[in-house]
Amino acid sequence: MATVYVNEEGGLLRSRGNRLRLERGQELVQSLAFPRVRQVVVFGRVGMTTPFLQQVLIRGIDLVLLSDTGRYYGRLQGATATNPFLRQRQYGAGQDPGRTLDLAKRFVDGKLVNLRSGLLRARRRGSVAGVDELIDRLERARTTLRDTPTLSAVLGVEGAGSRDYFAGLAKLLDSSWEIHRETAQTTSGPNQLAAESRLHAADARGHCGR
Repeated sequence: MATVYVNEEGGLLRSRGNRLRLERGQELVQSLAFPRVRQVVVFGRVGMTTPFLQQVLIRGIDLVLLSDTGRYYGRLQGATATNPFLRQRQYGAGQDPGRTLDLAKRFVDGKLVNLRSGLLRARRRGSVAGVDELIDRLERARTTLRDTPTLSAVLGVEGAGSRDYFAGLAKLLDSSWEIHRETAQTTSGPNQLAAESRLHAADARGHCGR
């Protein structure tokens, strides 16, 4: 199942039968089968019909609204079942400093693995000076993380890893991209990389609140 990014300014999202349709005036821009869609991320001024919104809710598709520069506005989700016993255990874990530190390390370790994998995949297009060292630093950060004693130190490892990732990304992307302080931006479109970072943070908040 896919995440669909919509940045067609002035476009209209609507449903027809079993399909999601993006239209602009009388032109059909894109059409996808609803069962293939897990999430729809909308940038800027894109219209949505009531039947489309109903289908999103009925089918459990996550609809996320962002500004045209990627600022997170909010999301639309259908009714979800709650588990009070699971909530109790989550809150209990949040009150346990040892458990909280362990979970934080696991989350950051997963992020470091993904950041390193992202640079490795991007590097397949050709070797670029300095990228291999940044990849190695991300791997060493995982070792450092295991012995990190406090949450603030974990955040420091995470921040350093993110900085190394975006430094590598800046070397691997072509000149039409500009990277500033962990924010990726193009000169010709929405800030999708930064938006994805904000979106992952919003996902985490949403899951913790369910």
